[in-house]
Amino acid sequence: MNPASVGSVLIGGPYTKAGPAKDTPSRRAIFVCQPRLPAEERACATKILSRVARLAYRRPVTSRDVQTLVEFFDNGRRDGRLRQGSGEPRRSDAESGTFDAGIQFALERMLVDPDFLLRIHRESALQASQTAYPLDGVELASRLSFFLWSSIPDDRLLALAERGQLTNPSILVAEVQRMLADPRAADTLVNDFAAQWLNLRRVEEVVVDQDRYPNYDLSLLQAFQRETELFVAARSARIAASLKLLNADYTFVNERLARHYGIPRVYGSRFRRVTLPNLDQRGGLLGQGALLAATSYPIGRPLCCAANGC
Repeated sequence: MNPASVGSVLIGGPYTKAGPAKDTPSRRAIFVCQPRLPAEERACATKILSRVARLAYRRPVTSRDVQTLVEFFDNGRRDGRLRQGSGEPRRSDAESGTFDAGIQFALERMLVDPDFLLRIHRESALQASQTAYPLDGVELASRLSFFLWSSIPDDRLLALAERGQLTNPSILVAEVQRMLADPRAADTLVNDFAAQWLNLRRVEEVVVDQDRYPNYDLSLLQAFQRETELFVAARSARIAASLKLLNADYTFVNERLARHYGIPRVYGSRFRRVTLPNLDQRGGLLGQGALLAATSYPIGRPLCCAANGC
């Protein structure tokens, strides 16, 4: 279907008023307690907000942090601000003033806090003196998690940092290996680090002279990019084998890419790992189409391309 021919799209429903969800994974992660009596609400709110703020701020929370959030809980509990700011109509007065409304209002305050929005590096005396200094556990946990996961530290990593154990070399290595084994690491290293490092985002923008290269098309450029993504992801969990990025004897291809590389007996659109028949020509990153396409310019060819005759 041609998108230009679509005049409008109308989506309806749901039409029944079900109210807020009461049992979802995200609610269970936030609501670690439920007050049975009004007198228990403030203590339960303090427990919930202290736990979430510790993860959101990526550090131990202070009494002032918690006090600020509990004050917002009190206001939301009293005024009934449930679901405001979410694009949904304000709930009726009969439904306002709930415990959930107070928690939501406090969470909204948390999500605009500079300690959540920004990665703040507070200057110490050592930093001011411009000398090399070791990172403390909390700083190390935050840097590790954003580099390997593009997200905040999980509870285990933060707990080790708070206990001062993360700077222990053996524990640090074990945690890095655990984080690399997490699917988030492969996604981050491929889609963020490798995509910027290898300029993969530019591959589909490469303009090819169709008269000189009639077999080049968008599907081939997309296959170039996917090959390198799969290749980097396969190596991301192997710290000691990083040199294999340059001299690996395998790659990932589908039928379209295999035909371009001259690799026989590969059929279908599914990418699969194959052993390279000519390691000198295609081994490692430097022989992959994505890198060659992204670094090729009309004034000449990259050295690796010229040497490999591609």
